[in-house]
Amino acid sequence: METMKSVHEQDNAPARIEVRHLKLMRAIAEAGGVTRAAGRLHLSQSAVSHQLLALERDLGARLFDRVGKRMVPTAAGAHLVDAARRLLGELAELERSVDGRREATVPLRVTSSCYTSYNWLPAALAHFADRHPNLALEIVLEVTRRAVPALIADEIDVAIVTDPPRDDTWGREVVIASELVALASPAHPVCGRLVRGALRWGALHDCTVLVPDIADSDLARLDEAVRTSWARESGQRAPGTVTGPGAR
Repeated sequence: METMKSVHEQDNAPARIEVRHLKLMRAIAEAGGVTRAAGRLHLSQSAVSHQLLALERDLGARLFDRVGKRMVPTAAGAHLVDAARRLLGELAELERSVDGRREATVPLRVTSSCYTSYNWLPAALAHFADRHPNLALEIVLEVTRRAVPALIADEIDVAIVTDPPRDDTWGREVVIASELVALASPAHPVCGRLVRGALRWGALHDCTVLVPDIADSDLARLDEAVRTSWARESGQRAPGTVTGPGAR
């Protein structure tokens, strides 16, 4: 009788690993850190950190080590991550197989290396999702600076970029056109170089130009535009002037 009671109590004991823990482990492992995992899970960074610490405490094992700027699973963590991927996949397949109320969802992974899309992309994706409820949209943040290589490696399905691949392997569609706006003090010499309210690239040849965070290839193209324009106008080669946000 005591044995039966013990088994009964064990069956009713709260599980230490829940579905949310599996999603937590998978997100941190794939994102390489708590901050990006929080975005995937739609939680705050502190909430993700708290859940991880609580899970490690309940299991009595450290699940991640910090190596440089990345969080890398320990042996126990890697075992749990592998199990999480398998079990979550099986759970999703089970839900699809028994849910007769809707069509099976199709994943659509999207990223953007164009910072100008940040103000309109979320609303556009939300509208798109409403129009296509069978699509499971995911914004992949960790590949924004290598969108085209990620597309080639099948890490994403759609890339919003300023310089798409030129071959016919990929379908291309213009989604938005925008212009660059230069900001400067009215007393700055560059303001005297305006021609009908616009600046030629060469007008920036002796200026230090700071731009937002863009892909390295776009930064190089912008710098080359300034150099080439000034060389064509003056016959002289301009020094490099365009600098990304990480420069000192």
